[in-house]
Amino acid sequence: MIKCLSILAPLLLALAFVACDPGATITYINETEQPVDIYLGTSPKAFDASVPAHSEKKVLTIRQVWNDRVIARDEHGAIVSEQHVTWDELKAQHFRVVISATGVLPTGTPTPMRTSTRN
Repeated sequence: MIKCLSILAPLLLALAFVACDPGATITYINETEQPVDIYLGTSPKAFDASVPAHSEKKVLTIRQVWNDRVIARDEHGAIVSEQHVTWDELKAQHFRVVISATGVLPTGTPTPMRTSTRN
């Protein structure tokens, strides 16, 4: 009985966590000519994934962690694209975020690519 409880307790705890905090696998699709780093917000701690040029990467994301600001930065830290995507919008797009040189598609309004003035 005790062995059964020691096995069931972690399972029940995990189920309770999942029931209270659903997540999803987000697919970031990079359609640009350069690798990008994806951030969920403006903090350097908000890093979520690195995606090579012309490829995709899947990342498990917990809903409570989701920040509706998705920012893709190039290797120099310049913003390639940025958009606000709510969890409901993300869900409607089957948890896919497409990074293009004109912004993050397919939801919301794309932000044009910024050019760096640094030499």
